[in-house]
Amino acid sequence: MRPSPPPPYRTAEALLERLGPSVRLYRRSKPALLRTAAIVLLLLVPPLVTVASLLSGDAADDDGGAVFVLVFGLISMGAALVLALRTFRSRDLSLDLRELGFIHGVGGVERELLWDDVRDLRLTWRDIRRWRRDGCTVTAKDGRRFALTDELEGIREIRAAVERECVSRLVRTSLAIIDAGSPVPFGPFVATREGLGHRHRDLPWKDVQGAMMVGAKIAVGERTQGIRVLPKRDGIVAWAQEAYEDVPNAAVMLAVVNRLGGER
Repeated sequence: MRPSPPPPYRTAEALLERLGPSVRLYRRSKPALLRTAAIVLLLLVPPLVTVASLLSGDAADDDGGAVFVLVFGLISMGAALVLALRTFRSRDLSLDLRELGFIHGVGGVERELLWDDVRDLRLTWRDIRRWRRDGCTVTAKDGRRFALTDELEGIREIRAAVERECVSRLVRTSLAIIDAGSPVPFGPFVATREGLGHRHRDLPWKDVQGAMMVGAKIAVGERTQGIRVLPKRDGIVAWAQEAYEDVPNAAVMLAVVNRLGGER
């Protein structure tokens, strides 16, 4: 049996040639590293207090108090160890942004992705209440995921560049599929040659006024009513609205709707 041929970019030189020239190399953010180190130190405080209490005998008179202090200390120490290990493994974090894709390195292991091989892009913005971080998550057609967060320096610049490269290609692909007569799903939305569908409703493109982000939601306007933002929090009057996180490829969907809305 003849051996199967090697992949088209097996060698490092061929891979770099396929990805094109480097645009910029990003390294691990120093503030992120310092922030992680501070959290590890804070997590180590309870175990130290636990040891000091047990050695001094302050908690010995109260068995319940001793058990609580010991368990709390062990949990904090475990969390500190897990965070320290994760930080150690990602010490060599890097992103080589190239003309036709990027190379993402974590702990000495590098993975590459071509812009043309991107299937899904999800953008995130820092939100302490929801434990969100600045960055984006890129999913390849083969299922690989690349999480780019503010652990990288210049994450906002990275996010803008990734969005620009991915969205432009995905929009072209989506429009070509729609023109060919096939639907393009965006979670609860679906774009077809005739119009935009939302769950169990449909709206012709000539009646679609456009789409926009309002806070953490995506709103689609109808020609006669448009999109109205009410003074109260998250108050929106629109033909359809969904949480941004519930719409795959939300940025692509916005671009497609605003491109086709009012036409045909």
